Amino acid sequence: MSNEYGMDSLCEITLFNILVFVRLYTVLNSQVVAKTLQVPPSKISRALASLRQNLGDPLFIRRQYGFQATPMATRIFPEMERLLQHAQALARQLQPASEERQRVVLSVPAPLRAGLTQHLNFSCRRHEAAIDVVTRTWSGPVTEEMGRNQVDIGVFCSQQGYPKMGSELVAENRATYLVGAADHEIWKEAPLTLEALLRYPQVVTEMTEINDEEDMLERAARALGRELIPVARVNSLAELVEMVVDSPNLSQVCGSQAVGFLRSVHGIRVQRLPEEVRETVLRLNFGERVPGFHMLQRTGHRAPPWLVESVREFVRDAAELID
Repeated sequence: MSNEYGMDSLCEITLFNILVFVRLYTVLNSQVVAKTLQVPPSKISRALASLRQNLGDPLFIRRQYGFQATPMATRIFPEMERLLQHAQALARQLQPASEERQRVVLSVPAPLRAGLTQHLNFSCRRHEAAIDVVTRTWSGPVTEEMGRNQVDIGVFCSQQGYPKMGSELVAENRATYLVGAADHEIWKEAPLTLEALLRYPQVVTEMTEINDEEDMLERAARALGRELIPVARVNSLAELVEMVVDSPNLSQVCGSQAVGFLRSVHGIRVQRLPEEVRETVLRLNFGERVPGFHMLQRTGHRAPPWLVESVREFVRDAAELID
């Protein structure tokens, strides 16, 4: 950074602008950031314009799908994230010493975990609430984990949920996205067909209640007289990237935040699965009923209503079509 953009310029950067930078770098989509922070998109645009002026760099360049971070944005992201973490730590220290901190545990499918902790922590700060939010992926069947009181709020993808236990349908899962190496042969297929998809090894991203024992693509292949054996099962987006980049492997994910994260990874391409292919796979698995994102709350949990609603908002945003 030149002298022109020294400490004087840095002193003009607000904590909100740092928050916008960190969120935008994470999801590379200004609309998602605006919804997560619950502010108008124009406020995100003004924050980005201010950052560009203060730092003397475009930071994020608009592409067909969201933004692409510049080399400077990539270089300063770790420090900006640490600044935000220090500010959050300071905010916690300013809480009254006698105030009891609640702990709320959420379990979600791996694709929905991207950005969830930040989203909920921001809601806690906005409501000035001392709550430790713990997000994790499912490690077993929904009913077992909820029954052992390990989970306060659970979000899962299912055909019908558990209405007798009080689960609610939050949003329909309206899109599936294909993930592969940027130079994978599959991208040359036009149009992309289920037959072409089944020719390549598949990495299963675990989705409790949907593919615990067998993946949807496995069942679809068997119904068509084909055999498909997944090369791996993963429970995080980081593992998914490792298994897909520079390989012939493919995978499918859902969730706009997961798609935004994966599209920011060099060497990875993400493309919405054609609706005809998606509907065929769903029909071969579930008939006419389409699975959706359901939420189940443990009886007697202490999460405030506004935090539960914040989870709903995040899930609805995840289910939105982004291209």
